[in-house]
Amino acid sequence: MKKRKIFRIASLIIAASILTSFTIWVLYQEPGQNNNFPDSDYNFPDSDYNFPYVIDSANGEVFNFSEYSGKVVVLEFMTVICSFCLQQGKNLQHLYETIEDRFFEVIKVDIGGSSDAALLNYMETNAFTYHIAKDVGLTLSSQFSIPGTPTTIFLDPNGKVFTQTVGLSSISQLNNTIIAAYNA
Repeated sequence: MKKRKIFRIASLIIAASILTSFTIWVLYQEPGQNNNFPDSDYNFPDSDYNFPYVIDSANGEVFNFSEYSGKVVVLEFMTVICSFCLQQGKNLQHLYETIEDRFFEVIKVDIGGSSDAALLNYMETNAFTYHIAKDVGLTLSSQFSIPGTPTTIFLDPNGKVFTQTVGLSSISQLNNTIIAAYNA
């Protein structure tokens, strides 16, 4: 019995230290900067639109990214239990509501395996009015080597990856990156 208790305590200590290390790493990243994830020599997939993926939404729709041709697409890879993701979502919602001539779309991409009902509840509870999708099987996130959450990928109007950021970004950093992606 003592061995089990010691094992449980040791497991909790290890899990806590891993979580703390990751949190410290995220906090000391330069927010809103391209932190070179994936490596700069990574070859992103190309097609006519340059982003030939399809992903399921939480309400049964399918996102075909080529439908967003001509707009910047902001993909925020997140989980519902990530507090930094929640704040990133609020920052994106602020921009989504305040920019009148919306030349961008926001899609939160859940990589935590949450149910459709949990994702829709998350969006409603937090008053997010943009899109939510789920990366079933982590296909999209593994394609881009998502290192943690939140990770945000900005696609230019032609569907090319403009930049990828890891960690929380301020409203002005997000705004500047969206504008730069649009003008790329």
